[in-house]
Amino acid sequence: MKRLFTLFCGIAMLAGAGCSKSNDNSNPNNGGNGGNEDGDTPTITVSQLIGTWEATKLYDGEFGIWFEEYGEQFGYVETLSFRADGTGLLRTEETGANTWEEAFSYTVENNVITTRPTNGNENTVYRVEKLTDSEMVLAIDYEGENGKPCTDKIYYKRIDSSGSDGGDGNEGEGGDGGGNEGDGSGNEGDGSGNEGDGSGNEGDGGDEGNQPQIDLQYLQGKWEAYQEYLGSTGEIIPYDQNRDILDIGANTITATIHGYDDNDHLEVMTLELTYTLDGNTLTGEDEDGEEYSFRIEVLTQTEFVYSYESYSPEHGTFRNKTYHRRIG
Repeated sequence: MKRLFTLFCGIAMLAGAGCSKSNDNSNPNNGGNGGNEDGDTPTITVSQLIGTWEATKLYDGEFGIWFEEYGEQFGYVETLSFRADGTGLLRTEETGANTWEEAFSYTVENNVITTRPTNGNENTVYRVEKLTDSEMVLAIDYEGENGKPCTDKIYYKRIDSSGSDGGDGNEGEGGDGGGNEGDGSGNEGDGSGNEGDGSGNEGDGGDEGNQPQIDLQYLQGKWEAYQEYLGSTGEIIPYDQNRDILDIGANTITATIHGYDDNDHLEVMTLELTYTLDGNTLTGEDEDGEEYSFRIEVLTQTEFVYSYESYSPEHGTFRNKTYHRRIG
């Protein structure tokens, strides 16, 4: 099956298996790959996607296998995050193993999401089969080893709706051509009974006209920068090493910053700031009286994104964004 499944599960392939039609209700591929019985294709909006989604189970269409051991109770957590600026992050955490992340940019057209990894890996095309306030089902269509069309499906629950308007609760459902979708029990979901409570207490910055009050209990702590969005070019620059650290207290920030001098020698400096909050605007002042202004775009228990204004003669005024994850 597709590279995506190999990355997600690390499961060995079953030799000689193929993709075939089945009358078994456990096969969500019965009937085709797209649209619904009336041939309608739903239109998915970016605002419906924005937030973080946790995988609950996966169906391998080539081998007809369900994988349902997702979540902290199984030692394997996989999340997919979409942001309002057209970027996102795929993240897996496995007990006893390293955390794996892949940053990407994405586009949405009708019910198709295309992700483009910033590290140059192969693009992934998802077909949205179901999208509600709390649940999402993504399908990946491909040609199996025997040349027949196959579809893998990944089931998600929303755990954080940062930046999302939440939608109207209506399903943006692509269907599967009238086939039966489920796990053989007639029930669709992860069996946990929990849809994700959005416990991140989003302090989403939203647009410039929306300025919520930021909850200090989520802002305080230690944050590690992992990528930068350059507003001048639209590029996303991942931080593979020498990651800046913010240690945020009740009214102070200690920033450990990495940079290079004129001779390309790495320099590490520490900046001490006192700060105030006004809505989602953080204003800091260093010991020399120099001020820094940032707009908090996203704030949850695990993610912190701020933007700041910059200028160049070539591009004029633009906003960069720095993405952080909590490490303490």
